[in-house]
Amino acid sequence: MFQRVSVEMNSTDVSEQSEDLEVLNIDGLENLAGYICHKLGKDNPEICMNPETDSSYTWVNHVSEGGLSKPTDMLMEHMKALLAVFDEVNGSELYICKDYLKKHLDLSSHVNCSQKVKELFFRARMYFRIRSQNKSIVENQYSKKRKLNKTVT
Repeated sequence: MFQRVSVEMNSTDVSEQSEDLEVLNIDGLENLAGYICHKLGKDNPEICMNPETDSSYTWVNHVSEGGLSKPTDMLMEHMKALLAVFDEVNGSELYICKDYLKKHLDLSSHVNCSQKVKELFFRARMYFRIRSQNKSIVENQYSKKRKLNKTVT
């Protein structure tokens, strides 16, 4: 009735997948940096690229159709450093503590960008992590409920 199919993955498939994942992470980080540019670009014009002088084409260009702000290379370096701090504190979960934002800001003191950029970055990453965890909780509850229904019937 059913046949078991085995799929073998070689090391090149795994390395290609990890490269693809890295590109997606950078694209997502660039999108977040573009949001920060949009929100704070009027007060900090040095964080956003000038559309007339920018000749590079990235995911933000593809998705935005001209509506999203594009971060400078320097802001992208700051975003990578801030992401490293966020990942160091939180790991794959979300570290719950008193003065959560202050702890992140203290650990990111070596990153040379404005306080408002840091605050907005850490709030957005916290929101994304909470949303991701809530989604996985709901999916786990649904799968348990569904399994329970299958065993009862």
